[in-house]
Amino acid sequence: MDVQLHRVSVVVLDAETVGPLGTPTYSKVEPKDPDRTKKILQLCRAIRTFQDLGLHVIVMTHRDIRNEIEQTYESEMNIQMGHFLCMKAYNPGFVDTITLAIEYEAFYVTAADLSNLQDDWRFPKKSKAFLRNNPELSVSFTCDNGQFQPIFAPGVVPGDFCIEIDEPFTFGSQPKSEMAGSNDAGDSGKGYQGTNGTNGTNIPDWPSGWSTDHTSPELAVLAVDCDGERRPVLAMYGADKDKLLQ
Repeated sequence: MDVQLHRVSVVVLDAETVGPLGTPTYSKVEPKDPDRTKKILQLCRAIRTFQDLGLHVIVMTHRDIRNEIEQTYESEMNIQMGHFLCMKAYNPGFVDTITLAIEYEAFYVTAADLSNLQDDWRFPKKSKAFLRNNPELSVSFTCDNGQFQPIFAPGVVPGDFCIEIDEPFTFGSQPKSEMAGSNDAGDSGKGYQGTNGTNGTNIPDWPSGWSTDHTSPELAVLAVDCDGERRPVLAMYGADKDKLLQ
């Protein structure tokens, strides 16, 4: 499986600890929180700080706070709502925060104790491996005198930090030894246009990059070189027709 660089452009905040707004009681009447405004402001400062660093911000929260932020604090805090998402948490805040951060391959911010994360059954093995291989994605913070200050891992430059990720599996990216009917022409993973194409390429009986288990017409996805980039193309092989239509 190929490895490619991914620029980290998103950060996920755990509102339960960054706010901290806490979890709702789900009773008909929520208890009044005299510090709610202060907590919302602290969360807004965190959002604004990360946006100023060039990051898109996702807040994982048990409460619906997007409208409150948009109506009350958008102008005051200069929050860019086009670079802000508010997602509903149904589990402990840090669990949903980290789960979403893995999906986005993003930074994550929580004050929860993560010392036993690798033993936490709520995270599958692949997620634990991703976190173990990318410890720089965890961002701590301080809030002194109402000022939110993120603390990134040494060497991390927000907005210009990349991690290595595995490229999704495609037929065209299979090792040559695993391809059915692969040849030695050195054209592994490249697409073909056919004899009617503009470049008049002659198509071999079984193009390299093709995978099938029988000889009837099949569909496959091939990786095609296009302007220096590899793009997936849906192709059909037909023995009684053009060798490859794409």
